[in-house]
Amino acid sequence: MEADVLGVRNSYAYILEGKNIFNTLPVDEDDLIENADGILDCPFDGVLRKHKLSLRDLNDLICQIKLYKISSSM
Repeated sequence: MEADVLGVRNSYAYILEGKNIFNTLPVDEDDLIENADGILDCPFDGVLRKHKLSLRDLNDLICQIKLYKISSSM
């Protein structure tokens, strides 16, 4: 993951929230892509495949999907 000069390590995860579900899907560093504009991107379908899920699996369960940056001190 990325680290800055303050010794903070960043990781990312998709949070899946629904009426009866709250699930966290950690994102591998290899799945993060920095596009030409310098904006960080993470293709959701690839993360789902790594967790043995598909968009069809989520169709009835999920109300919101969010990508979070998680920072921790080293």
